[in-house]
Amino acid sequence: SRLKNLQYLNLALNCVERIENLEGCESLQKLDLTVNFVGELTTIDSLKFLPNFNEMYLTGNPCTEFTGYRRYVVATLPHLKKLDGTEIERSERIQAGQNYSELRKEIVIQEQKYLKIRAKEKSEQSVGVSSGWDGIDDEEFWKQETKYTPESRLEVHKHMEQQKNKDKKEEEKPKKERRLFNEDGRALNINEAKVDFTLSEDVVNQCYVLDIAVYRHLHTSLVDVDVQPRHVRATIKGKIFQLSLEEEVRTDDSSAQRSQTTGHLVLTLPWVKQVFKPSTGQNETKTPPNSAIADTVTQPYNRVERLEVDPSVASHVDLEITKQRDASRTGSGEGRRKQPREDPRENSPGFIDDPDVPPLV
Repeated sequence: SRLKNLQYLNLALNCVERIENLEGCESLQKLDLTVNFVGELTTIDSLKFLPNFNEMYLTGNPCTEFTGYRRYVVATLPHLKKLDGTEIERSERIQAGQNYSELRKEIVIQEQKYLKIRAKEKSEQSVGVSSGWDGIDDEEFWKQETKYTPESRLEVHKHMEQQKNKDKKEEEKPKKERRLFNEDGRALNINEAKVDFTLSEDVVNQCYVLDIAVYRHLHTSLVDVDVQPRHVRATIKGKIFQLSLEEEVRTDDSSAQRSQTTGHLVLTLPWVKQVFKPSTGQNETKTPPNSAIADTVTQPYNRVERLEVDPSVASHVDLEITKQRDASRTGSGEGRRKQPREDPRENSPGFIDDPDVPPLV
């Protein structure tokens, strides 16, 4: 025998009717025949010469209904320590050994009665019973009343196998091919992975920034990215995420990075052509407050910034402000004003006014 080292044999829920061909399993310690069809109880004689055999389960077999079943098993198998989960006491073994010959005769009589009933069941089920189940609906099949026999159990297993193959064939029907592009060749927007994402335009750096919320604990080897001039595709664990792009991007200069904290996949897609778009009054890319100084150094000087004046303030001329400005230029107070000239004195009696001489200032 090739099973000399076998220690535990579990044949529960099968169609075993007799115990045989286990004489070569020298190391067998435990045998489980729960819910089978063992009716020939005398076949356990083949286990009495196994030196290590000490535990057996026959619960749910026809032989357990025989009168004296437990006594016979205990008396026949001297090395057995546990039967059907119950330990065998020394006193029980001594009682079982008494009148063993008479007990065996009773077991043989009950066994022959069972074998006659079993032969009748085989003849009844061989006459077209199994053929009558072919093609029956699944619900009707389970409503059929049948006897508890090995043949009926086999029919149940066959029916379950047929249903399994039927379901498998339905699953193997050709699925619709994935449609990734429109009739005009434009890429379609697809999100089979059902992941969240954000697509933003960085006008300063002239690129798209695509943030895909990839599952945090998903290994990076299960993520594949393909960047094309007019679309980007990410395959996440076999599921496609595809997004069409309005502007053409440079595939060679594009980059992909995976966040170690959130697991997000961030794609930077530079534009091929320089694009000018109206400002929204806010920065296209958000930066932390501490990096304000660094931004003034790193940002290129490709924009002209103009001061904005509130229209409500510049809608009219403030005369008071104008007067104050004039006063600040000429000096404040009356003390700085020029004193008026005094009236000229009267000419002396000998004064001759010569018109050719210019007046004194």
